[in-house]
Amino acid sequence: GNTPLLDSFQEALQIFGELNFRDCSLTVSDCQAIGLVLESYHSSILNFDITNCFIGDLGYSRLTRGLGSCRGLVYLLLGHNALTDRHAQDIAMVIGNNAATLESLSTDNQFSSAGNAAVHQHTHLCSELQHLAVGSPHCSDAALNTATLCRVLSSCQQVCILSLFGFALEMEGLTTLSSVLAGHEIERLQLVKVGITQEYSSALGLLLEKLCHHLTHLDMSGNHLSLELWFQIHERLRSCQRLQVV
Repeated sequence: GNTPLLDSFQEALQIFGELNFRDCSLTVSDCQAIGLVLESYHSSILNFDITNCFIGDLGYSRLTRGLGSCRGLVYLLLGHNALTDRHAQDIAMVIGNNAATLESLSTDNQFSSAGNAAVHQHTHLCSELQHLAVGSPHCSDAALNTATLCRVLSSCQQVCILSLFGFALEMEGLTTLSSVLAGHEIERLQLVKVGITQEYSSALGLLLEKLCHHLTHLDMSGNHLSLELWFQIHERLRSCQRLQVV
């Protein structure tokens, strides 16, 4: 049965308030047991991490009731679980229920742009949010992606770590994002597989110029960067005195 699992987590939850399954291979039965833990100890849980567990929609369906009971989550990390639009509203509800306390949020999965917008319909209420990771190879509507991001970032002024994965951003969207991020102190920026090419050079340069005073880490892997564009980026980065990793 699930009793040994529940018992093994009880003491850890009381001490640390954390359920961390990052990089674990979780079955549907495991998710069922974790769902029971969430329901039983929801008031004790501060951090919930299932990053890279690839539980899929069926696995997540076993967690919905338990996660729906949680209030006061600080970390909600759901990235890389092959979740689709089917659970967009469920995840949005969890975010809304914990908006007052969330500091770290990761939702990068298999959502469409519309699904991603649905997931983040309440994220703009997360006034304490510092880390935001979003994206999916299916987020192909650049205009909607930009609107979703800008709505969140305009309200969440404390975000200092921003990660975008497989998230279509046209040149105009990147320029708009630059303007929104001008008021943030972004320290870590990931633009992974977002379709940056040579034609984005001016928009990308503007973005880096806005962020150079605080940026310590920059990741643009998975884009088609020509040697010319890379040299242009390198020149822009000379003014980033705190930059440690590119």
